Amino acid sequence: MSDSSTLSEHDFQLSAQGQMNDGFDLDTYNLDEVERIIIEKVLKNNRGNVSKAASELGLTRTSLYRRLEKHGL
Repeated sequence: MSDSSTLSEHDFQLSAQGQMNDGFDLDTYNLDEVERIIIEKVLKNNRGNVSKAASELGLTRTSLYRRLEKHGL
């Protein structure tokens, strides 16, 4: 998390090879796939509790349900 109002490359959890610390290569995924992966991970971490997952993602439950439907989850 940055203490500044300006973000730098150090504020993002990327390795030198362009991979997120979660182990997937950003060069091989599109935005929809990354969104689906993150939603699945957050839902799993919250044991399927949509309200808690939505809160963690900074979404309303309704928005998360829309995204779940979009990704067929």
